[in-house]
Amino acid sequence: MYKRILVPLDGSKVAEGILSHVHQLAKATGGEILLLRVLQPVPLEGGYPRPIEMRTKSAYKYLARLQDTLASQGVSATVAVTAGVQAGDAISTWAGEHEVDLIALMSHGFGRAARAVFGSVAERLLERSPVPVLVVRATPEVLEQQEEQEEDELDEELLFRMGALG
Repeated sequence: MYKRILVPLDGSKVAEGILSHVHQLAKATGGEILLLRVLQPVPLEGGYPRPIEMRTKSAYKYLARLQDTLASQGVSATVAVTAGVQAGDAISTWAGEHEVDLIALMSHGFGRAARAVFGSVAERLLERSPVPVLVVRATPEVLEQQEEQEEDELDEELLFRMGALG
């Protein structure tokens, strides 16, 4: 039961909040955590998107950092990066192709209006996943960490566009 736990991550502190839950589940079952990052197309309007190669390298680097943290806590984790227009569909497909037993993720807690505009990966997975889905709602503390992370990312993106970062 739950030997292969898929954790889709979008790079946010909110998404990473699920790791404490799956860490305990993996330790209890002797399971493995599969960290997955779905890269979605970036629109060209209004900006200069980073090349896909740079985004893929960055995604693997991000996942490897989390993998190392889990390994230091005695939990086996592997990493993967895939691409897809709709993250929920890409995650469901990947889960079906890689013999996953459970998908676990945090809900960002968007309200009804935001879900209508952005969609909900959690809702999409609950509708289409070939395996059980564990959804945990983000705490106020995690949401606060996310705000801080977003401010840092905006600063980094500004530096990138100015040519200060490569």
